[in-house]
Amino acid sequence: MNKLITILRRMFFVVAIFCVVAVGLMTIPPKYRQLEGFQRKRDALRAQIAEKEAEIKGLKEKQRRFLQDSSFVERVARENHRVQAGELVFVFDDRK
Repeated sequence: MNKLITILRRMFFVVAIFCVVAVGLMTIPPKYRQLEGFQRKRDALRAQIAEKEAEIKGLKEKQRRFLQDSSFVERVARENHRVQAGELVFVFDDRK
């Protein structure tokens, strides 16, 4: 009787360990794929952040030039077909 209980205990522990390992093996691959998806999303967001930071840097530079460089302001105004009082502007359209 004592041997039977010992054998049943050992079988129970083996089956329990097998179940734990099987559950672990079944849950790891989906979580790994989910982790890879999160990493790709993180990388894409970091790239977007870098683009926005570069855009902000360019806008701050333009803002600084608008405040300090009057020739820059005049050039931008002329590119946008703005004129000073009394000027006559000729606009040539290169599109055909």
